[in-house]
Order: sequence, then C-alpha cells, then structure tokens
Amino acid sequence: MTNKEYREAQGISSTDLKYMAISPLHYEAYKDGLFSVENQNFTFGDAFHSLVLEPERFEKEFVVENFEGCNLNKNTKAYKEAKAKWLESVGDRQILSVAEYEELQKMKAVVDKLASPLFKGGKAEQSFFATDRHGIVRKCRPDYYREDIGLVVDLKTTSARTDDEFQKSVWNFKYHWQQYWYQEVLRLAGKPVNKFVFVVVSKSPEHLAWVVELDDSWIEVAEQEVEEVINGYVRYLQSGVADVVKKLELPFWVRRD
Repeated sequence: MTNKEYREAQGISSTDLKYMAISPLHYEAYKDGLFSVENQNFTFGDAFHSLVLEPERFEKEFVVENFEGCNLNKNTKAYKEAKAKWLESVGDRQILSVAEYEELQKMKAVVDKLASPLFKGGKAEQSFFATDRHGIVRKCRPDYYREDIGLVVDLKTTSARTDDEFQKSVWNFKYHWQQYWYQEVLRLAGKPVNKFVFVVVSKSPEHLAWVVELDDSWIEVAEQEVEEVINGYVRYLQSGVADVVKKLELPFWVRRD
C-alpha cells in the first residue's frame, strides 16, 4: 500500500486526531481537503524519509534541480529555455534544489552514523488498521517497524537544537499522541510493541541528532487526552451536534494579582 493509498483508506490516523481535537467538524473539513497542509517543509520532510527509508521511492518521486545550464544567469533566454526543456522531463516529481539535496545527504549521513542498526531487520512504511471498542477504525503507518522484537522507530526532522527544545516540540506537535496512537493501533491489530524510539535530526547547520525514548508519563497523558478526543467524536456521531466554540481565557501574562 502506497502512502497515498493509506491516506485515502478508511480510518483515523494520528494526524487526523489533531484536527478532531479542535472539533469533529474541523476533522471533517480536513478530510474534505479544505485545509491545506502540504508546504515546502512537508516536501523536505517527505524527501528525507524516503531517502533514508525508501531510496527507491526517492528516485521515483524526487528530482534535483541540477540540469544542464542550471548555472546560467536566470534572466537569460538560454537559462529559461534550458529549464523549460528540463521541466518537460520532470513529470509529477517533486523538485529539490541542489542545496536541499546536499542538506538531505548530510542529514542521512548523521542517521547512518548514529542510528543505522535501528533500521535493520524490519520494514519501512507498513500500514496497519484495527477496529476499537467503539467500532471506529484506527490506522497507523510507522516509519519503521521490526515485528520480531516489537520495535517502532519514528524518524523526525526538527528545528530544535537541544534536548529541551525538542521536548517542547514533542508537546507542541503532539508526538506523544502519535506514539500512543501507533502503540494502540498495533496492539489492537495483535502486533507486539516493546519499544518506541524517535530518531531526531536537526535541520540546523550542524545537523545534531538524538535517539529519544519518551518516559511513561508522556504516554499516560497522551492516553487520557487522545481517548477523550475519540469519546467526543463518538458523542458527535451519536448526537450530530458538535461544539465548535472555544473559550479563550485571559493569558497569565496580562493578569493582575
């Protein structure tokens, strides 16, 4: 199953949860394509994942803007003609600049050096589906899963440069929700999960990297928050009523004692 087929398949993913947490109507709007989520950062992250995990897909879906004549003055007729000719051969592949490709190669080298054993003995980008107690289909697509030892590896790029900064990213981007969701889907599907780690590579110039394991307190919080989101969605399905009004409290930094 391709990533596109997975996204279009029935089921709630960890990404869906972030919109569902706002309201069920936001989730439905997202599924209807009303929110645009793909941007250059998305393309770069997808390119990095495929370069590390699925190099064959990288060759098929991405192309580096390094055509004959690319170094000519961009305002000249010769450059414009050369680029137009090259674009005819690109098709629907995503275009990466030379600088982006070089950065991707540096980041991959860091992963290969620090975490390559984690990406051996398993499979990348497998899709899993399971039905929960509400009759709702949950789905996940781990970056890398080694079933024989129950290891899930999630590859992340980040703007963080320290452990503390990445800790904030975990909270802000709800990576703890993602981990709980993946573990729960795999458990419901009868698959073992004994360890879940994030391989994190900074997009900063030095491309620092970490292998991160969240402690149990993160997952306890995630379970409580995620299941409340699902329960709210079930109530919406039963009643047809969604509460989209959010109360905005006065922030602490403007309050007076």
